[in-house]
Amino acid sequence: MLRFSPYSTAFVFTLCFVFATSCSNTLEKRDENVDVSPGVVFSRSGIRGDGFQTLTIDLAKASVIPIVVARNVSREKNNFVGDALTVRDWCDQNGAVGGLNGGYFGVTYDEIGSRKQIVQLAVVDGKVVAPGSDTPSSRIPGERYLRSAIGFYADGTPEITWATGTVKNVIRTYGSPINPA
Repeated sequence: MLRFSPYSTAFVFTLCFVFATSCSNTLEKRDENVDVSPGVVFSRSGIRGDGFQTLTIDLAKASVIPIVVARNVSREKNNFVGDALTVRDWCDQNGAVGGLNGGYFGVTYDEIGSRKQIVQLAVVDGKVVAPGSDTPSSRIPGERYLRSAIGFYADGTPEITWATGTVKNVIRTYGSPINPA
């Protein structure tokens, strides 16, 4: 069974969101910080159209309750399939101010793309339902890489790592995503 090392409560967790390209032709420098709540700061940096946004959460100050949302996970055609929504839709439906897309999806199982195959590592209620694997690089011959996985301890502490699992519920972590051994 995998054991994660505990993180300090002062761990600052930053989520980066792509700053949408503006329709304006002007290059306006926009830096701003907005206190969302104690310990939660929204920041916008850079030149409009070429900048980025971050949501920084200081876990020592913020009242944050991490939740993992997965809905209608079932086995179909020898794959695990679940509802596939945008991060914004998941946040809206769960009353969250921010979210992190921790999933990777494959084959679509309905006509409108709302149900998709879960690929890479997925653990539901402590059981590995999709083991994940390394993926061949499309750019560098002979190179393989892992996708990251996010998980939460029983106390809500998050961990992001490179990992795979087995049908026997063994989770293996790696120090690097490149050419895992």
